[in-house]
Amino acid sequence: VEHDDHRRDHDEAAADAHDRRAEADQRAAEHQKDPGDAPAAGDQVEVSFGGHSAQATASDDGTAVIWNTTTNRRLSIFELDAPVIGVAFSPDNAFLATAVDDGRVVIWEISSGTAVLTLTGHEGPVNDVVYSGDGQHLVTASSDGTAKLWDTNGELLRTFAGHNGPVLNIALSPDGSRLVTASV
Repeated sequence: VEHDDHRRDHDEAAADAHDRRAEADQRAAEHQKDPGDAPAAGDQVEVSFGGHSAQATASDDGTAVIWNTTTNRRLSIFELDAPVIGVAFSPDNAFLATAVDDGRVVIWEISSGTAVLTLTGHEGPVNDVVYSGDGQHLVTASSDGTAKLWDTNGELLRTFAGHNGPVLNIALSPDGSRLVTASV
């Protein structure tokens, strides 16, 4: 009986995951500038856990879009001149960081839709960006083989070098004291 309950829970979780992926695929398809285009490869999703029911998508069509996950309606669109690889909400949900294929990270004020800061310093595409839990720092991961720590005023505080390949993902511990990177 315990095995059957576990299997039923697993099946329900798999069905829920499939439904969420289908909804994300639908939003990604709607995200395209030309609704007839197929969803762009590499679209990524970041969910805000700050009590807001919102989701942001990054697309190689040069846009990032914030969606209301309850209504599946587009709330905001941010346009860049290069593919957007990743996105991250600030902890207070006031800003959206976009990791760009041309080596930049552009920070947007969500309420106004205005780019308020651009971080430059990577020599390759920025693959990932995360905010610290207190919202005072950002960490970026790049194909140039580095991760970088920035303050939210745009000052580069530290470069983490020594990877043997592109840095694809990063994660910070909740208190910001530890950084994990993944590279190939």
